[in-house]
Amino acid sequence: MTTNSNYKKRALAVRLWKIDDAGNVREDTRLDLAGHRAHALIESFGAGFFATEAQIQIWGLRKEIMAQYQRTAFDIYLSDLHIDGYVSIFAGTEGEQLNLLFEGGISSATADFNAAPEVPFSIRAYSAIAYATQPVASNSAPGETDVAAMIEAIAKSAGLAFKNYGVSGIKLRNINLSGTTTAQIQQLADAARVTCYLDNGTLSIWPDNIGTAEDGLAAFPVVDINAENGMIGSPTFHQTGIEVRCVCNPQIRFGQRVRVKSIVPAATGEWFISRVSHDLETMNPGGPWQTTVRAEVSSQYYESKRNQQ
Repeated sequence: MTTNSNYKKRALAVRLWKIDDAGNVREDTRLDLAGHRAHALIESFGAGFFATEAQIQIWGLRKEIMAQYQRTAFDIYLSDLHIDGYVSIFAGTEGEQLNLLFEGGISSATADFNAAPEVPFSIRAYSAIAYATQPVASNSAPGETDVAAMIEAIAKSAGLAFKNYGVSGIKLRNINLSGTTTAQIQQLADAARVTCYLDNGTLSIWPDNIGTAEDGLAAFPVVDINAENGMIGSPTFHQTGIEVRCVCNPQIRFGQRVRVKSIVPAATGEWFISRVSHDLETMNPGGPWQTTVRAEVSSQYYESKRNQQ
């Protein structure tokens, strides 16, 4: 009997936890779930604080665990929009270090007992829901203020990491901000024509016109997709770009550049990622394990086409 030494067993792990009224993790609620049949669909489909959404289904959980974390949209309204439950999703190869794919606040978590004996526990979560539901202290700045610096200060006061891709020299005068963390940042972003995106505890900003501007775009991380590293099939086209699939790649994020190499000449080149979907399932033979990228044209694309003429 021979075995395939290249065979890799995929793994999905989910971490659940709750916080107290002061925002501290309740250690007695931290729960790591691994080795269960699970399905995760994680989608980043546009700039904004709710742009990353995760839908997770886990089978084989005990009733008391599902009861502890159960939450409906109605529960959120009854609690004055307080988010007290969080989820992290990790993916990779069994026996190796798993990669963080998503982290966010839980908006709903329910069990479907009509599916017994295989009862799924379904969770829906958003990357920034906790930052968008609770007001924080107001911020004001008389005179002229650098937009990127103020966004960074607000983000860090909320415990977020910060990355700036090309926003510089933009200033506003006599700033007065109120509301939630995301509302205050969005007020600045709208006034300065800056895109903000929150993913896995990091707030990233870049100019709204980054798809056609060299400044900032060059600073974006670039990821390669080709037949040698896991491309599935060939790219297809939409009105302003391409869509391409590959074996799940946790390094692919919304807002990156993607460098595609394909037998389709018009799809080969650099593109700007406008939507990412990770569709993963374990403990179910034939289940998906792929990343789908929707990408738009960039100024580099236009320039390369001009040079070919």
